[in-house]
Amino acid sequence: MNSRRLFIIAMLLAWCSAWWGPQAGAQDLLSNPDDVEKALQKLLNKRSQPLASGTQDRKPMESHKVIQFDPSKDLRILAAPPSNLAMEPVVRQRPVDAPHVDVQINFEINSHELVGTALQLLDRVAKVMSEPGREPCRISVNGHTDSKTGSYPHNMRLSGLRALSVVRYLVQQRGIPVTRFEARGYGPNKPAYPETTQQGIERNRRVEFELLDSR
Repeated sequence: MNSRRLFIIAMLLAWCSAWWGPQAGAQDLLSNPDDVEKALQKLLNKRSQPLASGTQDRKPMESHKVIQFDPSKDLRILAAPPSNLAMEPVVRQRPVDAPHVDVQINFEINSHELVGTALQLLDRVAKVMSEPGREPCRISVNGHTDSKTGSYPHNMRLSGLRALSVVRYLVQQRGIPVTRFEARGYGPNKPAYPETTQQGIERNRRVEFELLDSR
């Protein structure tokens, strides 16, 4: 095979990877309980350390609009969230390489109610967070949607309620202290996969566990 053909094949492979593959910085979307447990253990074993003065300013940052909750006050919203619940997006900055794990948590269609394997996966999250001898750390639970289904305001609201629903289960059913969580809805603002295929659209409907610190 001559060099011209090899070059053409290499270009085609690169194009396919860019078209169908995950976005830059995206991680694998996990749906197997064992994989979730191992990934969370690895994440928490790399807990963020205090940064030297000025280090944070030098880290590449990214900005996204999010719906933000305080779980210590807002879990009650899930009992019967009013349709006109005011959720004004705010701009959040975080490091581009923020340590996180993406998990495929299943919900009822157009709802924040957990279904299917969701509880099994969250049980593994709770198991890792409560392992004996592990220093407590704080996690931001971030809900994400695709951009092809539903309106932008609806998706922002839905992603936020789903993140809060995950926190509620971990707190109320598994006993993890509520002070260890933050909850945010990104809606369609931070896709991990190109939405050129149905698979990409579905994979963007995910829950992200982002490590905040080691307090």
